[in-house]
Amino acid sequence: MVYSYNKKGEKKETGNAHNKLNTSQKKELNKYFNKKNLLVRKKQLKNAVRKYISRYLINDRFTHFEWNLVEMMVQKEELWDDDIISKEDQFNNEIDELKKLNISIGQSLDLFNFLDQGKKR
Repeated sequence: MVYSYNKKGEKKETGNAHNKLNTSQKKELNKYFNKKNLLVRKKQLKNAVRKYISRYLINDRFTHFEWNLVEMMVQKEELWDDDIISKEDQFNNEIDELKKLNISIGQSLDLFNFLDQGKKR
């Protein structure tokens, strides 16, 4: 478990990188990915999550597991393929939908595994 401290010095539990997606989030993700003509498909989101985990969550000092993962990922253009972010309006609309799912950074690993389901290894 990871803890952080607020401005008053009070200890606050912030979670960890192994939090699970809830049933509602999984249902909404499935609903999102069943749409036609998506720019941000499972493969693109999975690759962006994988890059985010490997680049930003390897630091032991990271303590903000409660932050919205999609909000953080959209700020990192290097996580996304150029052909996706070049279609700015559609990209922003789809990202706004994904932000509403409130997937926290602490759920990154479970999200990656969810997106990777059914893939042969």
